[in-house]
Amino acid sequence: MEDGRVVHGETRIAKARGRIARVRLSPGRAKPLPEALEAIKHANLIILGPGSLYTSVIPNLLISGVADAIAKSSAARVYINNLMTQPGETSGYTAADHCARDLTAHRQNESLIGSW
Repeated sequence: MEDGRVVHGETRIAKARGRIARVRLSPGRAKPLPEALEAIKHANLIILGPGSLYTSVIPNLLISGVADAIAKSSAARVYINNLMTQPGETSGYTAADHCARDLTAHRQNESLIGSW
């Protein structure tokens, strides 16, 4: 969290009531199924969302190879953010704030920046 706390677990994030500074996967070296990367490679359209920004959308981009596959894909890309913000997770965020968090994904997947 921005206040220095480390919160483990999807359901505990909303209860933590603070701004999220970073998201990590546990275990950190999660690998996608080869079929998932193949599907991204051959997709005509890639849709991210809707869903919880920090516990549903960004974690998918942190899985090894997924962000690179999306960046390399020639598919059209669409991001659908939630209609409402989530207390303790995205309070006060605009649609642009959601997109900024997705595209930077904590600088771990810079290949996505500019590909949307």
